Amino acid sequence: MIGDVSRTRAVLVALLLSTVGLAGCTDDDPEPAPPLPTTEAPTSPSATTAAPEDPEETVRAWVEARNAALQDGDMAAVRSLTSPTCRSCAGILDPIETVYKNGGHFETAGWTVQAANLKSQTDKSATVSTGLEFAEGRTVPEAGAKPVTYEAEKHIVVFKLRLTNDGWQVRFIGFVS
Repeated sequence: MIGDVSRTRAVLVALLLSTVGLAGCTDDDPEPAPPLPTTEAPTSPSATTAAPEDPEETVRAWVEARNAALQDGDMAAVRSLTSPTCRSCAGILDPIETVYKNGGHFETAGWTVQAANLKSQTDKSATVSTGLEFAEGRTVPEAGAKPVTYEAEKHIVVFKLRLTNDGWQVRFIGFVS
């Protein structure tokens, strides 16, 4: 069983990293520094549907919307905060849709933003460096499949955003660690 989990996890990590690697082949790839710790507690999902006003709020809202999608497969909220051209985002979000389309599901709390640091901002773009904790959990990749279990992990992740008429959208996600 451990071998199956390790192989499955290795395949999923390789798929994610190859997608992020492809998305990272632009002239404006991030050169992120580790995020500075904040004393803020993780935010809880809000009942409002108003667009976040700043890049850090957008990243937190994106993570919350992704976590909600893990629970029920509804991708509308997270897709509304995602640029349609974000290939690295697709590498993170498309597998969620695939699992639900195949009758599977997720048993995890998802990601928690432990720290968020605005690294740069112009009138149309921004870069936010984050410390994320990935909760432990299980994924049933399709109906009747054996669950794949995974431990909690911590990562440094860079989000690049762009300002649109509808507000800030994530256009790149890069894993530093």
